[in-house]
Amino acid sequence: MPASSYLKGVRTRYRNCLQVEIKSGLSILQTEVPLPEHQQYVFKSSKCVEKLKLYVNKLEVQSSKVADALGEEETEEIEKVVEEDCQLCSAATDCYLELEQYKERLVEFIKQESGEKHEKIDPIQIVELQREMKDIVETQMKQQNEILIRQQMKENDESSVKLPKIDIISFYGDKIKWIEFWDSFESTIHKNKKLSKVEKFNYLKSKIGGEAKQAISGLNSD
Repeated sequence: MPASSYLKGVRTRYRNCLQVEIKSGLSILQTEVPLPEHQQYVFKSSKCVEKLKLYVNKLEVQSSKVADALGEEETEEIEKVVEEDCQLCSAATDCYLELEQYKERLVEFIKQESGEKHEKIDPIQIVELQREMKDIVETQMKQQNEILIRQQMKENDESSVKLPKIDIISFYGDKIKWIEFWDSFESTIHKNKKLSKVEKFNYLKSKIGGEAKQAISGLNSD
């Protein structure tokens, strides 16, 4: 069996696992939970979140392996793989964030019902959540950047491409605002068939600043 066929098979299994977990997460979010089962659904949410994070990471790694195995002559198929996997990872990230918020609401409700004193959200937990989201976002951005660089190695300097003006919000590294930025970028630029890959990538660089821009600059210098 060719190496690329094996790698594609593994990628498919990870995609299927991730789709199952997204479906499970959405089912949890849509369930009206009776009070006696709140603690059970806190556990279910946590378990689903961990699986989403696991399979997102596995799929990102496998997607990169498939792209490498296909080679430069399979550019169209590489683009399809990247597009499909980025969309699925984005959906998984959305589900992950919603489950975290859902779990927090359940925990607060359990505290109130049990007569415990209402407590503020622990700042350490917020920092930890932001750190986890930063890792996910940076991994996705690094994967996309590496593949784009491989495909554009023989083309002219990307910075010379003149871009028409398109107004969207900018992203400066606040991971809480990542979903809002990506939704705007995806609908306006990423899915715009009139733009080339080079133009899309340059739009991405032009709309990123702060810590996010430093991350991209670090990737380009590697």
